[in-house]
Amino acid sequence: MKSFTVLLPLLLLLAADARPACGDKSKGRPAGGVQKGNARPRPTPDAGAPPMANPAPPAMSPAAPAPAEAKPPAAGADPADANENAAKPKPSAAPAAAPPPQAMPAAGGGGVSPVGLAINGDSKANVASFGGKIGWYYSWNMNTLTGTDGLEFVPMVWGKDAANAFDGKIPGGSTHILGFNEPDIGREFGGSSMSAAEAAPLHQKWTAKVPQGVKIGAPGVARGGNKWLKDFNSACGGKCKYDFTPAHWYGTNANDMIKDIKTFHSDFNAPIWLTEWACHDYGTGKICNVDEVKAFMTTAIKWFRSDEGKQIVERWSYFGAFPNYAQTNANGLENMDGTANEVGKLYGSL
Repeated sequence: MKSFTVLLPLLLLLAADARPACGDKSKGRPAGGVQKGNARPRPTPDAGAPPMANPAPPAMSPAAPAPAEAKPPAAGADPADANENAAKPKPSAAPAAAPPPQAMPAAGGGGVSPVGLAINGDSKANVASFGGKIGWYYSWNMNTLTGTDGLEFVPMVWGKDAANAFDGKIPGGSTHILGFNEPDIGREFGGSSMSAAEAAPLHQKWTAKVPQGVKIGAPGVARGGNKWLKDFNSACGGKCKYDFTPAHWYGTNANDMIKDIKTFHSDFNAPIWLTEWACHDYGTGKICNVDEVKAFMTTAIKWFRSDEGKQIVERWSYFGAFPNYAQTNANGLENMDGTANEVGKLYGSL
């Protein structure tokens, strides 16, 4: 009996170690029903790793909750930002009313084709193989990539460390700059993990150094991030500059996405950049097949280019252009050699 009493704590400790951690991405959904966690490739901080998994939280609407999108460490994130393990919870309460967003009305995209690529060092994208409509790209950080001649590069201030380190210098030819990457979700899921109150002064700090004439993106929230961005505008008190609102959307119904985009635009009255989107529902685990991806993409871009869509969506970049991604996910745009595959060629032609 005595020996059993001595062994009991050890047995309990081993049992605890054997249980999956709360929110373990390998088990499907993180705790709290966050719709995310499987395989979405994305570069890891400063390493240019592959993409990562993104879930399909509730719609971009003020009534919908703003769940955290679960994904791997974010692409091109600041090293220190991404190395912090714990995600900060989202603010639990918002002010009763948010002031009008500090954004410009919908306008043109600087004369550049609205079709973009979200790529990193592993992409080795053969841009010409996508056709002539690709006009710009981003890499989740401040670094340009080779093989992208003729495209506008859009740098990103990914998170807190990038904001603190930003000195106002941006690559030549860049006319726009993206803000925080999914601050509304935890770092363990690929977001930059900040409360709206924390993000507001940091946004003011780095945007004050942006060269005149360069257009600034608001923090790019995940699907369902309307509330976070409203809280951000309230915390800014009219002192946060931005000219367009990036957003991410993952799901399998293009018409649902269009509806959510309209709501998002109505909420913030600024041109939208859809910088991550794909036919993949991380809540149910459904990954569209090639035909479904083509239909999803075609329906969406046809609307983006319609008279109504052009007044709302200024630019878009599909997820994702990574050679290994298409081996397991029909949303992948590239062959193993970096050339556009069947879906990538369609994307570049629409």
